[in-house]
Amino acid sequence: MSSSYFLVLYVAISIPVIGVGAGATAFGLLPTAVVFSGLVALLASGAFASLARRA
Repeated sequence: MSSSYFLVLYVAISIPVIGVGAGATAFGLLPTAVVFSGLVALLASGAFASLARRA
């Protein structure tokens, strides 16, 4: 059971790294970093809004 949990965590951590690597190869490092940073900021804003509604 715990091995499945760690497998899911490992895959979940690997997907953004592979995506950034593929994006940097296709579009360059700077545009990929800007898009990735924007997605992380959007995800963080959504999490904040979700937590703020509960409080």
